[in-house]
Amino acid sequence: GWQKAKASILSGDYFLVVSNPLGALTSRVARITVNPPPVVITASEPPDGLVGTPFFFAFQAQNAVSPLAWSVGDGKLPGGLALDAAGRLAGTPAEAGNFNFTINVRDAAGAGAQRKLTLRVVKRPLINRQPADTSAPAGKNAEFSVEAAGTAPLAYQWLFQNVPLPAATENKLSLAKVASIQGGDYSVVIANAFGAVTSRVARVKVTASEVHIVYTE
Repeated sequence: GWQKAKASILSGDYFLVVSNPLGALTSRVARITVNPPPVVITASEPPDGLVGTPFFFAFQAQNAVSPLAWSVGDGKLPGGLALDAAGRLAGTPAEAGNFNFTINVRDAAGAGAQRKLTLRVVKRPLINRQPADTSAPAGKNAEFSVEAAGTAPLAYQWLFQNVPLPAATENKLSLAKVASIQGGDYSVVIANAFGAVTSRVARVKVTASEVHIVYTE
């Protein structure tokens, strides 16, 4: 009986001979062409990249005849990353965002495949403007602010003398009618899912309140 064989072995010409005691008859030749299975890019989706952190991912293909040649088609890779002909995507991402591109592969037999991908590059929080020292007379208001960038959402937590302040979770901190006990060191921790950063220490100096002398006749 027939044995299991590779697809390429089954390709070829077939004919049938029918016979009986009075003679034989041969059919026309019928040709069977077994096409090889298509090339398939089998690698999973690349993991998220992180700005400033080395990145490496190797693409793979199935049913392909080596050597393979890989390339990027439509779209754009993140700045700092490059794809070599062996299918290795590597480098240090320099920008955050979602990057859509098409990956192409072609094998030694001329067969190929392509696949659309999205690579997300995220960014740890980065402080663009630090909180500044300030001063205010007792009974007046004082305010700090900070400017930061990074993959959203960003979470803020202000601290006074390294102790978290309740409900102080915005990029601005307002102190109403400051008293002398509120003078001291303030800082803010900014975090997202990929890291955290702490600001410089900013100091509030509470000065004596102004004294107004009123003369009456």
